[in-house]
Amino acid sequence: EVVVKIELFKNGPLKQNCYLVSSSRGETIVIDPGSDAPGIFRTLARLSLEPLAIICTHGHFDHIGAAGELQSQFRIPFYLNKGDHDLMRRANLYALVFKSREHIKIPEECNDLIDGEVLEIARMRLTVFTTPGHTSGSICISIGDLLFTGDTIVRAKPGRFDLPGGNQTILENSIRSLVNKVPVEAMCYPGHGDPFEISSLQF
Repeated sequence: EVVVKIELFKNGPLKQNCYLVSSSRGETIVIDPGSDAPGIFRTLARLSLEPLAIICTHGHFDHIGAAGELQSQFRIPFYLNKGDHDLMRRANLYALVFKSREHIKIPEECNDLIDGEVLEIARMRLTVFTTPGHTSGSICISIGDLLFTGDTIVRAKPGRFDLPGGNQTILENSIRSLVNKVPVEAMCYPGHGDPFEISSLQF
């Protein structure tokens, strides 16, 4: 059984959660690097972590903002559900709308994430759940009883659905389906705010 460690890197004006998820050997998956690539580089170096992949739960600018720079620096694969590829390509436009001044380097190569797919990265086993509703291509990722929910579930409630790609009915259906597929003791690590138990979910 691989011991999984989670380092939180909170960043950007929207206080987005980037997670550095690593094995005991320091092999690391970077989830939702939203901004401040230099800060992420420094954190990886300080903790002697070796990034092997970048995974984004959706394509909003505050979740993919540092992915391109990480990809260029480390030459590692980047993953995003294809439903959000167009959203990712327009990230700089949406950043302007939210008054962000940080220019976003769009990742050059992008690997799709498919519902039910199991990835073996950094000696960790990741299961992908497509959860549209916050955006068309939103996903959640489980590693054992750890669940990274992006903005699908935030603060134990459904995330926003009033942004590009959002739909309330689809989001609520996605969450109902997700709850039936993950352990009842799952601990959720959201895109914003603090972790919470899936059993505390309210909607």
